[in-house]
Amino acid sequence: NVFVGGSSKIDKYLKLARYPTLDDPHGSHVVDPQGLTFAITLRGSPEGFNSQRDIVARKSPAVKLKMNIKITMEEFNGPSFQTNLAILLGIPPERIKVVAVAT
Repeated sequence: NVFVGGSSKIDKYLKLARYPTLDDPHGSHVVDPQGLTFAITLRGSPEGFNSQRDIVARKSPAVKLKMNIKITMEEFNGPSFQTNLAILLGIPPERIKVVAVAT
């Protein structure tokens, strides 16, 4: 996560789906997990000398997982899906959060 100017909120507009260029705003960034790369645009400004545009980058532990599983709706909605997935990943079931289900 990148914070600009002492803010404690993440600016979603600065997180890009492509590598930033010199035309992007100060703090624009991308994380490329396959390339093990973090790229960020840094710009100088008069406010920067007064610590008003400082950048703080914090690494948060996270795992992104995408999988396609073909099971019936009854099996999916059953109580064991989250537990079975947790066993597969080797983590506690309470660490799994279902954020979207597409049909």
